[in-house]
Amino acid sequence: MDDAIRRKILAQREEWVTTGRLRFLVRRPAELLVARLRRKNPDDADLVLDLVRAAVVDWDGVDEAALYAGGGDQPVPFDIETFMAWVDDQPDVWGVVAGFAIKTIEAHKARLAAAEKN
Repeated sequence: MDDAIRRKILAQREEWVTTGRLRFLVRRPAELLVARLRRKNPDDADLVLDLVRAAVVDWDGVDEAALYAGGGDQPVPFDIETFMAWVDDQPDVWGVVAGFAIKTIEAHKARLAAAEKN
């Protein structure tokens, strides 16, 4: 697939979400991924964890001090494993991210249903 076209497709599903002074780029998981996650995770807690892992694709304003005590003011590049190690203990963040991802999934389903009616 053409990389520029792929980026445009994915960008349609992305939006920045702010929690405190940090911003996270959240990408609505595709319908196929959501179906797989639901089948894999009958427990809602596991589904939330996988949803957060799938949805967050970047961050902004994250420095070492935001991630660990005694950290400096150096910006930290986004890495999914670093994000997940940190966010596991940040319910205020994963709650917002998961809630936003669920909202975008539901809005997408509503758009698809409306399009089917027309």
